[in-house]
Amino acid sequence: MAATSKGAQSALVCEFCEIETKIMGKCIDCSLLLCTKCSDKLHSKLKQAADHRIVKLKDLSDYSQELPITLKFKSANCKMHKSQMYCLYCKTCEALACPSCILSSHQSHNLEEMRKTIQEKIDDVKNMNKKLEVSLAQKIGNVKEARCIKKSNFSEVRDEIKKEEDRLITNIKKKTNIELQALEMKWKLDDKTLSDEENGLNVKLTELHDSSSSIQSEIEKGDAENIVSLITTTTTSTSQNLLTLIEYSEPDIQLLGFIPGNVDLAMSPKLLGSFISYRTIKYVIPPIDPMCMALSKNGNVTISDRSQVTECNPRDNMNILRSIQCICRELGYSKSNDIFVLTAHELKKIHAPGRLKSIHDFTPYLPTTFHISEENDLIIALELGKEEQSNKKYPVKIVVLTMNGKIKQE
Repeated sequence: MAATSKGAQSALVCEFCEIETKIMGKCIDCSLLLCTKCSDKLHSKLKQAADHRIVKLKDLSDYSQELPITLKFKSANCKMHKSQMYCLYCKTCEALACPSCILSSHQSHNLEEMRKTIQEKIDDVKNMNKKLEVSLAQKIGNVKEARCIKKSNFSEVRDEIKKEEDRLITNIKKKTNIELQALEMKWKLDDKTLSDEENGLNVKLTELHDSSSSIQSEIEKGDAENIVSLITTTTTSTSQNLLTLIEYSEPDIQLLGFIPGNVDLAMSPKLLGSFISYRTIKYVIPPIDPMCMALSKNGNVTISDRSQVTECNPRDNMNILRSIQCICRELGYSKSNDIFVLTAHELKKIHAPGRLKSIHDFTPYLPTTFHISEENDLIIALELGKEEQSNKKYPVKIVVLTMNGKIKQE
């Protein structure tokens, strides 16, 4: 708009062509003041303005309540047509357009009222920001939950390490008390032996002093007969004591010592244990309470509750593939994916149909654990029951078998 002198009212100008000052009315939907020419020849020919309502100035007050709330922003001059202002938005070109732009470049394009389009874009930005805000809030919530889980996990592992420390300290104290009690018992026994020996020698020394005092007393009396008799008796006793002392050996001094343990935590970290870092991929509930477990190369898991052996598929919610009733101490897979089961006295192999085949019977020995080596050998640790241990030279031994159960080394 062109302003008059200070204090005067501003002159109205057509907001479509921005040239004509004779205003005939206003488009309620576009919120634009229009001259007669623009209203009849330009605005009315726009596709998007076909249903727009143009109200004459004199009737405008009757539609004041229907006027939409519009955005308040400064008008901008067209960059191509400096003397004209932007009035519409071309959705086809995604650009603002002035009346000259519309006539020259946007006649068949999809044109919309500028304020409406800007409002839509602002609403779109607000909606996107709102969605982003919700997403960020959700992500922040997930991170906070992860931190809580990690903190709780940290506390649990820390408590486990402290419990392990307490267990080791308790066991070390027990071992220390055993060693101290054994040391004190040995020292008391040795000290009693030496004390008894010392007391015996002191008794002989006292007897010697008493005998010498008696002889001196008789000498002082001058009784020759008593002196000779006492000397004879004393000589005999002293000779016997001398013979005893000659046969007496020096005290056997067996010193006690302590050999420190050779446990080096740097070399033996399993003594204390160590924490690990892992990621939970999937939680599954086993069909039985697992006391021992083995993982095959194909991803299946075989578990046992000591009374049965069950092979499951963890990828299919631990679906049971096969199950066999048998006593099981330990499980293991060979390189060829065969399942071996350690029972009370035997090592057995599970065949595909679900049958058990004995590989080797170790009676009277009891197998305690086994290992399958890189060379595909079966290494089994054996021990005798307490009642048979006294009758055997080797109550504990290790046996190496082939996959067919033949002994390679014993």
